[in-house]
Amino acid sequence: GSDLPAALDTYQQLRLPRTSAVQKGARANAKTFHRRTMAGKFATFAPMWLAGRLAPTIGSARQDWVYGYDIVREAASGAD
Repeated sequence: GSDLPAALDTYQQLRLPRTSAVQKGARANAKTFHRRTMAGKFATFAPMWLAGRLAPTIGSARQDWVYGYDIVREAASGAD
């Protein structure tokens, strides 16, 4: 329709929970991936490397909710 304020409000309501979750994940990643010491880096990355060798899709599967997202499908289901 032509009600821009209502459309923007709907957009915000659809996006806020998801963008908040993405930001929370980014903060958690910062704590995980930005280690100061070599020992901390090894303790973090060695198990990740091994897991990637044993189950290569495990790392990307954690991000499917971000990269496999379809806003058009969500908007259509929210309009019902």
